[in-house]
Amino acid sequence: MSKCYCSASVPMNPDMDKFDFIMEDEDVSASFEMPEIYYDGFSDPDDEEPMFEWSGDSVLVKRGNHIVKYTAISFYDVLLKKESGGTMWVNGQVANIEGVSADEVLNYRLANEYRVTEYDLEKSEKRLYKVVLEETASMNESDRRIVAHL
Repeated sequence: MSKCYCSASVPMNPDMDKFDFIMEDEDVSASFEMPEIYYDGFSDPDDEEPMFEWSGDSVLVKRGNHIVKYTAISFYDVLLKKESGGTMWVNGQVANIEGVSADEVLNYRLANEYRVTEYDLEKSEKRLYKVVLEETASMNESDRRIVAHL
């Protein structure tokens, strides 16, 4: 099978029948501006050398002249021999670009990366953020309420 990179973008339309608005204080009036939401995804599968494949999903939230893009990327880290001896884990995408062949890969494991990009259309600027895992915890009642609607 040949390699095939593909991507797609599509605007998301909210189902207002499932709109769940929670107001903690009934004495305060609140308004909620619905942002424009877009999905963007890409995939670069490789059935013959899966350690070099990668894919990603992004959700873009647009309010006025401000867009925030949340991206989740799935790829593989590959285990390679170092010239000085020993081994090291390397991002499979980077290894593939640098010409590493599948024969040189000792092992591979799934990895994920999360990114946030902020666009200011008025200033024609973008800001890139790195996302780092802070902790792993059990879901609480608030978390269960959020995922129950999905």
